[in-house]
Amino acid sequence: MHYKSNGAIGKVTGSSFSVDDPLFLAAVMVDQMAHRYGMLPSEILARGTTQDVFMYDIYVTYENYLNEKRAKKERAKNKKAGLANRNEPAKATPEMMESYARFKENI
Repeated sequence: MHYKSNGAIGKVTGSSFSVDDPLFLAAVMVDQMAHRYGMLPSEILARGTTQDVFMYDIYVTYENYLNEKRAKKERAKNKKAGLANRNEPAKATPEMMESYARFKENI
């Protein structure tokens, strides 16, 4: 499958583009491997083996595990300290609402 381009550098366009497309996912993996190992994607395609892909998959899985473990620990620490989760929007205080009202009046 080939992707159509409108000539814009760095943009994939065309009706067939989908993040679920196996070709797209393979291209992303090759790009990530190339970035990690300091190679061009074409070098990964020319020299890489199934074992390289397997090892990279293990690395990504482990990295995701560590990130989730770190995030879980941070959420527990914030909850214990009474802090909001970083992903939750901040609650508006009366002072914030007054400031916003004054700002809106001066526009």
